[in-house]
Amino acid sequence: MGSGSGPGQRMGVSRLSGLPWFRMYSEAVDDEKLRLLAFEDRWHFVALLCLKAQGILDERNADLRTRKICVKLGLDSVELETVMKRLVTVGLVTSTGQPLAWAKRQFQSDSSTSRVRAFRERQRNVSVTPPDTDTDTDTDTEAEKNKTRAPAREPPPAGMDANAWNRWETYRREIRKPIKPASVQAAQRKLAGFGADQAAVVEQSIAQGWTGLFDLKDVRGKPKLTWRPPPDEAA
Repeated sequence: MGSGSGPGQRMGVSRLSGLPWFRMYSEAVDDEKLRLLAFEDRWHFVALLCLKAQGILDERNADLRTRKICVKLGLDSVELETVMKRLVTVGLVTSTGQPLAWAKRQFQSDSSTSRVRAFRERQRNVSVTPPDTDTDTDTDTEAEKNKTRAPAREPPPAGMDANAWNRWETYRREIRKPIKPASVQAAQRKLAGFGADQAAVVEQSIAQGWTGLFDLKDVRGKPKLTWRPPPDEAA
């Protein structure tokens, strides 16, 4: 989703207040990635968009950048790491908090800096170079869009319990056996296959100290067969 894909506000500088602004689209209220998140994490994502527009996310010093984000979001470093993981899981940001669709949704034509510079250059050379027409439109060429478009990320499988996944991912990180990036999609598909038992399966593995997800056990200790292929893998 990034910051949307329909008509909306654009990153630039307000002529009235001089404050930076960015594109935010009306489709955000229906975006499936945002709806996978709890309400507080939806605000965390919007706050990260604001920090991107302010240039804070482009701070080169990683430690300083993290401290600034913590101050802005009112989180400590551990809480921030957990929030970032949840936003990464649904495909909204990178591991460093960069909005994935920012380059695609925000346009260079939205910034007044280049237009002001061009205008002043034309004023200095008015007797030599005829003035250009400043249209301020969103007519980026396909070639320009392709250069800045962020790579597509595979979304979580249909039916996956996002809260159960976040719980499992946090637990694996806490026991110092984090899920490898190359294994995330396979692990998410396996979790989704447990259907309505996803949360219970995760809690069972945590209680037993396991590093894998397994069928629930009944009171006699025999496997309770609950796993089934997720919807997107059904024959």
